[in-house]
Parts: sequence; C-alpha cells; structure tokens
Amino acid sequence: MDNRLHLESLTRNLTRETLVTFLRAASGKFRPEKEDLSWQVENAPSVSNLSKLGAIEFADSRRMVILAGQVEKELGVFHFS
Repeated sequence: MDNRLHLESLTRNLTRETLVTFLRAASGKFRPEKEDLSWQVENAPSVSNLSKLGAIEFADSRRMVILAGQVEKELGVFHFS
C-alpha cells in the first residue's frame, strides 16, 4: 500500500487528526481510542494536553499505544525498556 500522500499531508500539517488518518492508512491494525490523559501530566512542567489516540495490536500479544501531547521545546531521544 502506498501511503505517500498521507505521509506528505502529515509532514505539512502535523495534527492529531492527520496522525490518526496516516496510522489508519498505514496499518489495518490501528484502532482509534480517544482518551484525555492531561491529568497524567498536570505536574509535568514541560508536557501538556496529553491524549491517547489509539493502539495497534500485534499478533504476539504486544500492543503499541499512540499518545500525543504538547511540549515546550524539542524532545531528546527517549529509551524505554
């Protein structure tokens, strides 16, 4: 499947909606699940407006959760274990 048009739209106008549109086109396993998670970052000085956009379920029972939020400055690299 060619997702270049969705990717171009995403890079020109990055919003929660364009990200969801891209993920739906790129993965048939993406399931939108909107949830406001702002309460999780109430005391975080550099993150706000956190929300869950959806998830992708993998065959091996793993799940990738897609989150979006606003930050004050560019983020560094994060490593999760």
